[in-house]
Amino acid sequence: HETHRFIGWLAVTGRLRPGADYLVARRPRLGIILARVDPELHLRFMETTRMLGFRDHLAHGQFNLLAHLAAVAGKRPEDLVQADWDEGRRLLLEAAHRIPNRGAKALSTSLFNLEATLFHAGLSDSLPRRRSPDRADVRELEWARVPTAIATTMRDYLQQITTTLRPGTVKNAELTLREFALLVTAEDPETRCVANLRRKHIERYKTWLLERPAARGGPLHRHTVRDRLS
Repeated sequence: HETHRFIGWLAVTGRLRPGADYLVARRPRLGIILARVDPELHLRFMETTRMLGFRDHLAHGQFNLLAHLAAVAGKRPEDLVQADWDEGRRLLLEAAHRIPNRGAKALSTSLFNLEATLFHAGLSDSLPRRRSPDRADVRELEWARVPTAIATTMRDYLQQITTTLRPGTVKNAELTLREFALLVTAEDPETRCVANLRRKHIERYKTWLLERPAARGGPLHRHTVRDRLS
């Protein structure tokens, strides 16, 4: 605990730039440290949140998030520009999607509320805006990590089933094939095409499904595992 408090002080005072994964997984209380380092900023920020009607616990959460964004950028909060906000938002949300049970949706809402406070406090020139989550770029990056022959065969199959199956079914098939291909690529890099897949790969995917946590915690339901294997 003492070590993490020291890391927090290093981050807030600009001596260390923590990664987004650390901030999302550990959830350090950088806002408390930032309030001590810059009490005028904290007072200005809290007065703005009260004017906007945010409850105290939400206001403190926003200020903590502000400290996280500043730490990711390696800057003081008042020196952040729009590009820093956008990049920090992207990094934190991607980390929240990667790390189980870290509430990406709640984080997105907090970021939106923070933007409103920053605008009204005069710390940002941009109006708060809702952003529709688009996972297309993430999917493309993950497919790019799969050997070309495997990715081509699987994606050709997905294109074919779009002609006869419902969009939701195709979406589930894409997710299943993508995570299966990523698992094979990570654990058996010698497998370079679908023709090389064997029973051992399917059985390993089955155990991997049983080991991984569900989005809301706990193991995947057996029906989900059955559907993925099908």
